[in-house]
Amino acid sequence: MNKISENKRIISFFKFLVQLTAIDKSFIICGSNSLHLMIEMKIDLKNQCFQNIKIYNTSLIGGNFFRSNLSGSDFNNVDISGMNLSGALLFNCNWKNIKILELNQLECRLYDVRSICFSPDGKTIASGGKDNSICLWGVNSGQQKAKFDGHHYAIYSVCFSPDGTTLASGGDDKSIFVWDVKTGSQIAQLDGHCKTVYQVCFSPNGTTLASGSQDKSIRLWDIKTGKQKAKLDGHCKTVYSVCFSPNGKILASGSQDYSICLWDVNTGSQKIKLEGHDFEVLSVCFSPDGTILASGDGNVNSKHERNNSILLWDVKTGQQKAKIEGDYSAVYSVCFSPDGTTLASGGDDKSILIWDVKTRSQIAELVGHSKTVYSVCFSPDGTILASGGDDKSILVWDVKAGSEEYNIDGHTSSIFSVCFSPDGTTLATSSVIMPIKLWNVQTGSLKAALYGNSYGIQYLCFSPDGTKIASCTRDNNIHLWDVKTRQQKAILWGHSDWVNSVSFSPDGITLFSGSRDKSIRFWDVRAGLQKAKLDGHTHWVTTVCLSPDGITLASGSMDDSIRLWDVKTRKKKAILSGHRNGIRSVQFSSDGSIIYQNQKIYSLFFYSRHQYLQQIQVKNFFTIQYQPLLNLLTIKKYCKKYSGTQDKEESRFKDQKIFEQFYKISLNIYTIASGSIDHSIRLWNFRTGQQIAILWGHHDWVNSVSFSPDGTTLASSSGNSNEGEDYSIRLWDVKTGLQKAKLNGHTESVIQVCFSPDGTQLASGSWDKSIRLWDVKTRYEIQILDKIHKDVVVQFKSPLFQQKFLSETNPHQTVDLITKKPILLAQGALILNGEFINYQGVDLRQLFKSKGSLFFENQLEKQQKNN
Repeated sequence: MNKISENKRIISFFKFLVQLTAIDKSFIICGSNSLHLMIEMKIDLKNQCFQNIKIYNTSLIGGNFFRSNLSGSDFNNVDISGMNLSGALLFNCNWKNIKILELNQLECRLYDVRSICFSPDGKTIASGGKDNSICLWGVNSGQQKAKFDGHHYAIYSVCFSPDGTTLASGGDDKSIFVWDVKTGSQIAQLDGHCKTVYQVCFSPNGTTLASGSQDKSIRLWDIKTGKQKAKLDGHCKTVYSVCFSPNGKILASGSQDYSICLWDVNTGSQKIKLEGHDFEVLSVCFSPDGTILASGDGNVNSKHERNNSILLWDVKTGQQKAKIEGDYSAVYSVCFSPDGTTLASGGDDKSILIWDVKTRSQIAELVGHSKTVYSVCFSPDGTILASGGDDKSILVWDVKAGSEEYNIDGHTSSIFSVCFSPDGTTLATSSVIMPIKLWNVQTGSLKAALYGNSYGIQYLCFSPDGTKIASCTRDNNIHLWDVKTRQQKAILWGHSDWVNSVSFSPDGITLFSGSRDKSIRFWDVRAGLQKAKLDGHTHWVTTVCLSPDGITLASGSMDDSIRLWDVKTRKKKAILSGHRNGIRSVQFSSDGSIIYQNQKIYSLFFYSRHQYLQQIQVKNFFTIQYQPLLNLLTIKKYCKKYSGTQDKEESRFKDQKIFEQFYKISLNIYTIASGSIDHSIRLWNFRTGQQIAILWGHHDWVNSVSFSPDGTTLASSSGNSNEGEDYSIRLWDVKTGLQKAKLNGHTESVIQVCFSPDGTQLASGSWDKSIRLWDVKTRYEIQILDKIHKDVVVQFKSPLFQQKFLSETNPHQTVDLITKKPILLAQGALILNGEFINYQGVDLRQLFKSKGSLFFENQLEKQQKNN
């Protein structure tokens, strides 16, 4: 298959077969198979024209159709899980019987979702949260059907009656409200609890409602009369969860006191107390046959406690049957499937885990939420799973698709480092678990994996000629790899603690490293020996970066300082102070772009990593030209003639005063950017050591900063998962210090960002185990080959329409997403009319909308109203 993927003639023929399906139905089978094969071979399908193609009975999982034209396409029984449709043209598509892991995303907009529940017929989802209201949603349409107002405080639990005519809700009001589902009117208010009601649950026959509260009690209510039937006391702390057994005879309760109680519903007496949890029991659920009770616990005061558990209990004996092993945070919700074979759990991990009850093994992980998942619920037929969370959304999943194994390349653990090769064709990535992976930037396919070290890799760096990769690890060493042979060339020994960062000299002969042992070391790459050791920092050295001319090394440390070192003399040149907490990243601009002149920020662009030059006209009189390898600075004078042409007169500093003026302010002038735990980015004048600007915007650790090759843009990434939960990437205008864009998509801390050498793409690596390639252009280019949609496109290209469009959707789209999980991307997809229906009848347009797609019919209506 690898040989076929490299044969351009064969690939062109495959594309031709796909396009033939648009004009001849007899090619549908071979065309569909050809498209599937190209996706399996990771062929680049970005910016393609596939208008009117007909694709049936195949899988396009993970296919990258970024900015491709799929207008008029006819898809039937096609799995589109994990497709990248960002920027794609989807006019008049006819997509039916579609298979996709994510079915819908219901936006609750204002507040987090604390509880969800399917109606008995499976057509409606009820949700309650901190907006004090209950919403009813159509499962197939994804639209809000009704809203019940009456609560004055947050709602923590909602539950349908078995016949679906009544809904109960409880929360911070301390009361339980009972609603008529058809009319939306409140038919009863059950008072008795004196503190927050955390859960309500109907008995199987619908005559009794159970409630658990912060007042440590459980209460049973007669639904017909609204009277309290019984008060069950036994827990000594908050009761978080209650659940009836399928026969209605037993009630289970989970509490903050780490215990579960089983109660006899008829007598109100405690049958047995189940003990075994190490934290608060947040959720309990009976299996459909009533023989097993599942329970989930968690330390609600620590989102990153990893010792939480899901336990399975034998209801008859009260003995613990099993503990479901896994690396997860607090488990807020557990739910059995209707057939009892699987168990779903949701919690602080932000993902939903699906477990095989018999084997206790994890069979799926559903990734989509960006914050804590508070509630999970199976549909009555077991084909759909809904989840609600702190990210203000309800996600609807295809359970069958979620249980399938996806053979997709990607890392299985958190990403620590991303780095482009100097020619921009390869992206190297590392994670907590080996190997280092090399990716084809054009296609997103895996080129190679480098094995040889079992410890987590903190940082990667290509040598300037692209032939070597240096990786620093938690085994206290630095590993050098031959990119061509994929073999480890050498190990550099010397540091006594984790090595956090490495940087090559411009000639590739010397490597610089910073470590938790507080030292910086210089290494001879050829000999594999240590050349020097610099001491000075009083805490971990977290980052090192060499100036483009190779003269100065910058180091950042957890001692809150940045130090500048003279590489030749190995002496400290300066200390840059200003950050109020540890430094996570430092970076030199590649051009020497920002300097001071007459108290204003002034820009001159010099390419110092390469021998080619960029010239910028200054004040309409001079162009400065700097060639760093020759240490040569020249000025060119421009004289305009009346004909409009320019006569270039080169003068190599005939005017000594001009030479001295520009030489002093221009040579070796770089900007240093630093990102810190204090949530700020600071820009520093390299020559004076003065702080130029502070960039505020992130509300969590700034983990990485990276200059674009031309020095005009700075990218930064954030997150730590302990503080502000800011998992964004931000682009800044270096000259003004203003934020240009915010890129959202990652669901965990973004550890590193890196610009491609040509500056058109940005790579990011995150703890969510994914790598994203972002398009950092801000201009949309649409190409239409037929005349059907010509008028629409003309309207779209109008400046007014573009302005409104860009205000509603992020122009910086994910070009490629490298992850083990199939996540649909559709940011900026342009949709006009058509149908997008899955095999269960769910309208997927709401999902596309939640992914950032733009619906032209809506925009055209707005345009017509404004006109």
